[in-house]
Amino acid sequence: NILKVAGAFLEGCHSRERKELRATLPKGDPVELWNCQDNLSQARHIVQAIRKRHDQDKVPYGEMACLFRCFQMGSFGILHKDLQKELHFQKVPFVVVGGGTIFDSEVVRDLMAYLYLTITGSHGQVDDAAFVRVLNKPSRRLSDKVRDSIRDHQKVMNHSANRRTTPFGMEEAAVNMLQTGVGLSPPQKKALDCFFQLIHQLRIKALNVPLPTLLKFMWKTTGLQELHYSNNLKAKEKKGYSNRQPNPDDESRFYPSDIKILMELAERHILEWKKREAELADTEGQVKSLFSLAREASVRYLATEEILPQNLDLPQHLKDELYSHEGLGLPVLRSFAADVALNSNIEVPRSGSGTDDKECVTISTVHRAKGLEWNDVYVPYFNQGFMPTDFRKETIISDRRHVESCSARTKDGTMGCNSNCKEYFSEMGGARDRHADEERRLAHVAATRAKNRLIFVSVQSVWRGSLEFLPPSSFCDEISKLPIVKVSHLSR
Repeated sequence: NILKVAGAFLEGCHSRERKELRATLPKGDPVELWNCQDNLSQARHIVQAIRKRHDQDKVPYGEMACLFRCFQMGSFGILHKDLQKELHFQKVPFVVVGGGTIFDSEVVRDLMAYLYLTITGSHGQVDDAAFVRVLNKPSRRLSDKVRDSIRDHQKVMNHSANRRTTPFGMEEAAVNMLQTGVGLSPPQKKALDCFFQLIHQLRIKALNVPLPTLLKFMWKTTGLQELHYSNNLKAKEKKGYSNRQPNPDDESRFYPSDIKILMELAERHILEWKKREAELADTEGQVKSLFSLAREASVRYLATEEILPQNLDLPQHLKDELYSHEGLGLPVLRSFAADVALNSNIEVPRSGSGTDDKECVTISTVHRAKGLEWNDVYVPYFNQGFMPTDFRKETIISDRRHVESCSARTKDGTMGCNSNCKEYFSEMGGARDRHADEERRLAHVAATRAKNRLIFVSVQSVWRGSLEFLPPSSFCDEISKLPIVKVSHLSR
């Protein structure tokens, strides 16, 4: 079935060499063509299908892939962000081939470093990587020389503390330097003291407010918001864009798309956390523990000011238990940070079948998927303008591009190229025909990456500031007529 659909794409080529493919597996399921309402619905249905195939049919995540015609499409931006967001929320591990995840962007790494540093302020935990990343970001005049001095002082402290069970972190070494005045000039001492006051403020805030509110507070208070906005303006001026100032009351301009996604994931994480806590607390027909009764009484009857974590003379682990029921406290932050860390990945090599990690869904472009195969393949954005892409005049091939060794062929198959190579191409058809043929070949490549299950997914609309309607791919009419193709219209 898959090979018949793949062959149908090549049937419409204006110029093509004969290609005969033979199936090595028996006839499988019909090729599916899904039509979703929008891009969010598309991501949700794909991830739900992936989870179902993994949990019920025992198909490894590493045997499933989502192949895009390209990762970025003009003003539509990065196309796979919605899919990444849904995969993360559904706790499906994934890897992006030829690109980073939303958690690998510079702004997200900076904000998460502050969150990691906030979390490690208890139970003797250390995170030197997070400390180094945000020590001078935004700039506090704490140069690399200061960082190296802190690291050297850390080594001295660890060498001297023979009986200490856990090594000193860079934060503890920096605090010791601040207290003793070792290796710091007066301006550096002042800058370092301001940095620790900021971290202390974040740690207090982390115990009192929900995670999404904490991230927004952190983004603004640490100076990352101002840094991002300043860098964004400089980049636009460098590219020659208009330097017209936006509305200063519009705070949404300060949040890059990756930060918005991170905050949305934080909100969904809190909802999921509260749901799990409610299920655990549902002890109908059972006797509640003394701690559960005490927690309910505290949250229900005591004034908010009296039960703030810093006002309770209780061990930290009891404070954590008391407030985790309400989606507050360090356990919630640690859980979210752990989820983000699991999905921060590095590009995988393009060797073997699928990905080297057998427990990761692969997100890739069709170009990078050449030569690879997966059991299940999903092809999102099967829409006109996406697959196939629209023809642009600048894609016309110039005769100056080719040299004597050019592989251009005439209709009779003879080779040979010179400064008149444009004539060879004109004999094979116009630039539009060549573009259409290339798009058909890419659709053929996408289809033949699947071994057992192939699903094309189109969307009716995309939200881009306003709702924009998209026509289905011109290929849909061709393959939907085949009896081996099953067409489904999916709701939200």
